[in-house]
Amino acid sequence: MSVGVWPVFNPALKSLSPDLDGGPLLDSIPALDELCESLGVPLVSGFGDTRLVPEDFEGDPDELDDVMGPWTDWFSVSDGLKMTDALLGALGKPETKIELEHDRSVVVAELEEVARCLRAAARAEVKWRLEVVK
Repeated sequence: MSVGVWPVFNPALKSLSPDLDGGPLLDSIPALDELCESLGVPLVSGFGDTRLVPEDFEGDPDELDDVMGPWTDWFSVSDGLKMTDALLGALGKPETKIELEHDRSVVVAELEEVARCLRAAARAEVKWRLEVVK
């Protein structure tokens, strides 16, 4: 079973189905966040659930809603596009040094798919976020 991150929209866009694994993107978030900081754009991790898990929590991640309540944050698609466009621009330059857990082209492909979804979502005027999925 693979774990990854996927773009999710509110309200849901039934016509939009992201075509990505999400694992390489999830694994690359720390390095991509560092690059985002240097570019002055929103962090990739900032579009996900950043609530702190209680120290004494020992259950399955699926049980977190029972402990913490549902996560209700949604974000601007335009902010997401600022992030993806800046990252794709920087990663397209050979001089951009970054240590990724996966091949750069795989991470770029996943970011391109997120950007494609965000562009479609912008036309639909919805909000979005990144969710961890299995």
